[in-house]
Amino acid sequence: MRERLNLENLLGHLVRSSLPTPSVVERAEARANRVGKVLLADKDMSVTGYELSGSISKETAVDPVSDIDVVIYLDPYGWRSTRGVLYAPSTVLKVIEDRLSHTYTVHIRRGDVRIRRQTHSVGVIYSGAQSLDIDVVPAIWDDGSGDRLVRIPERGTGDWILTSVYRQKQALDRLDAPGRPLRRGIRALKVWRNNLEVDIHSYGLETIVMVLVAENVVRRSVESIVLGTLEWLAEIPDVRAIGCMLFDHRDDEPGRYAACAFDPAVPGNNVLSYLTHAECKRIATRARKTLRQLTDAKECLAEGDLSAALEVVEEAFGLETGLSIS
Repeated sequence: MRERLNLENLLGHLVRSSLPTPSVVERAEARANRVGKVLLADKDMSVTGYELSGSISKETAVDPVSDIDVVIYLDPYGWRSTRGVLYAPSTVLKVIEDRLSHTYTVHIRRGDVRIRRQTHSVGVIYSGAQSLDIDVVPAIWDDGSGDRLVRIPERGTGDWILTSVYRQKQALDRLDAPGRPLRRGIRALKVWRNNLEVDIHSYGLETIVMVLVAENVVRRSVESIVLGTLEWLAEIPDVRAIGCMLFDHRDDEPGRYAACAFDPAVPGNNVLSYLTHAECKRIATRARKTLRQLTDAKECLAEGDLSAALEVVEEAFGLETGLSIS
C-alpha cells in the first residue's frame, strides 16, 4: 500500500521533474568553456582566467535552461587608458562583442549565432527553439576590498559594481543541509517564477531564500522554504524587515527603493533595486494566490484525495504537463 503523501513529497516530485538533464548541462558547460578558452588564449584580451557562473554552476537551475554564465577575469592593467583610468563598461563590452563576433564569424553568416551587448555581459545567442545561450561577464578584481570581490560592468549607469561568484556559492553551501533542501526549495520557487512570469530576477529570489534561511525564518525543508518565502512575498505591500532585507511599499519617494534584498556576497548591493512599487504589488498578489492554492492542496492530501492535490499543485506552479508521482 502506498504511503500517504504530504506537500513536502509533492514539492520534491516537482523539483525532480524540473531538473535539467545531464546532457543539457554538459552542452551548456562545453559551450561556455569554449568561449572562456578562446578569450583566455587571446593575449590582446588580457584575460587572466575564467569560471562558470549562474544557476548551473550553483546547482539551482531548472528546465528549460536558456543560458549559462561565464565570468572572464580581466587584468586591470590591460584595460586602462594611458592615464591609468579603467575603461568605461560600455567600452569593455564593445571590445568583447567585437572579439566574439570575430570568433563566431562563420556561425553569424549562417544565421546560427548573433552577438549582443547586454547590461552586464555580452550574449552569444544561438538560433532555434532549443537554443542555449552564453552570457560572457567581464570582471575585474577589486583591489581595495579583497576576499574574492570583483567589479562587473553596468552599461546603463556606466559604473563598475561589486559582486563575488565565490561568495555566492560559499553562502549557498554554508546555508544548505544534507539532501540539499535549500537548493531544492530555490528550484521549486524558480519553477513558480518562470511558469507564472513573476517579476523577480532569479538571483533576487535566491537571495531572499538565503536570508530567510540564515535568519531562521524558515526551516531547511522544501515545504518550509516555499511556503515561508511566499508568505514573505505576500506581505510586500507592508513595511517588513527581516535581517538585512526590507520591503517598503508606501508612497514613492525620491531615493527610496520599492524593494531591498541585500546580496549576502556583497553587503550593500541591493539585488532588487530594479523593482517598482507596481511590480512588487503584482508579486504579492501572485504569492497570496499560490499560498491559497497550496493550502487547498494540503487539505486535499489530509483527506486522502491525491488526484485533487496534484491538480491544485500543478495549477499553483503553472505546470502545463501533469506532475508524475512514481
